[in-house]
Amino acid sequence: MRVHNEKGFFRFENSYRVFPLAQQYVGITVKNPFQRFQLMNDICYEKVMEVVAGNKHHQVLIFVHSWKETRNTACAIRDTALANATLGIFLKEDSESGEILNQHATELVKSNDLKDLLPYGVAIHDEEMDSADLQLVEKLFADGHIKVLISTATHAWNVNLPQAHTVIIKGTEIYNPEKGAWTELSPLDVMQMMRHAYGEGIIITKHRELMYYLSLMYEHLPIESQFVSKLADHLNAEIVLGTVKNSKEAIKWLAYTYLYVRMMRNPTRYGLSHDARTRDSLLVDRRADLVHSAATILDKNNLVKYDRESGDFQVTDLGRIASYYYITYGTIATYNEHLKLTMSDIDLCKLFSLSEEFKCVKVRQDEKMELANLLDRIPIPIKEGLEEPSAKINVLLQAYISELKLQGLSLTSDMVFITQSAERLMPALLEIVLKKGWAQLAEKTMNLCKMRSR
Repeated sequence: MRVHNEKGFFRFENSYRVFPLAQQYVGITVKNPFQRFQLMNDICYEKVMEVVAGNKHHQVLIFVHSWKETRNTACAIRDTALANATLGIFLKEDSESGEILNQHATELVKSNDLKDLLPYGVAIHDEEMDSADLQLVEKLFADGHIKVLISTATHAWNVNLPQAHTVIIKGTEIYNPEKGAWTELSPLDVMQMMRHAYGEGIIITKHRELMYYLSLMYEHLPIESQFVSKLADHLNAEIVLGTVKNSKEAIKWLAYTYLYVRMMRNPTRYGLSHDARTRDSLLVDRRADLVHSAATILDKNNLVKYDRESGDFQVTDLGRIASYYYITYGTIATYNEHLKLTMSDIDLCKLFSLSEEFKCVKVRQDEKMELANLLDRIPIPIKEGLEEPSAKINVLLQAYISELKLQGLSLTSDMVFITQSAERLMPALLEIVLKKGWAQLAEKTMNLCKMRSR
């Protein structure tokens, strides 16, 4: 960004907080999933009781990772409090808050789950709730009537979600459909959740992940750039936008990225020798190599025309489509290679399933039975066996179009990821067909786009 370190540069560390944030890290060693789930609920209850019993004005915000988990956690805390006769700590009898919560639960709330929880001073906040219910919960929590709020982690980015004295992150493992696996929370997500605490932050995680989060939160773990893996796609976007017209401008543009900052500070992490800067203080040669490699990839896949002698770039229709719809060069190349004038609906669905965006989608053993049931109910036949990831992608897309219900959490997450990706991929596929001038195939592709958007 070229900001002067002494003037015009501001870095807001934890020392700028009005009250320092106390932090607790709880490591779970239990391996059995059911026992681990029960133990996490017990720990949440204990931490909630410590906070709420310690000060009548303190509130607790608990972040979980699915809308079902908001309900399960809220019910577990309420039921444990009822069993231990400690519910009065959440809500005093004959208090003003009790009257307000009962009145709102009876007259205004639409969600049945929220109606059951609200009179006890406990509430939920997730994607399945009506917007009016969400706004009501936010107001009641901000006014101090709700003592314990359980929210999905994605709502940590909601600017309207109020702060609480204590934030608890219940579990740090989430299902990532892009990688087709369970992964740890990103550093940004953890920090964003902790931002909602003005007194204490508590992370409940597996014991083996404790050191990772300790290093992360105490700023001992540097955040490295992942930009190299996506450099070709970003370079294409800059070329289409017109901000980069040749390799010289691309080399200069690369100097404004976080990748360049990290290469300068940690060269060995990015394939350079430890003394690389003594020979090339600004890493111009390394940046030139990266630009040349990315431009060659784009040229090979017909997204950009790259003149190696002059270094000039020229945009192509495929490059514009890839940039406009945020699609990888690999997916565009696959579409362009496999599109045929005589393709059927079956072939189009198969081609969609070959998109590079789905390369990490896997077929798990526990999903096969449900996928087999869906296979019998979808409208367009599938040629591949259910062991193939492309068949799973195809089945889930058609299940969404046909409004079929799913049972498994990971399967539901995969379907959401596939259908959200289809919002970009299907129109891109249509534009490529239109550029080729194939009217009949364009009609078939248009029908698929319409079915997806209904």
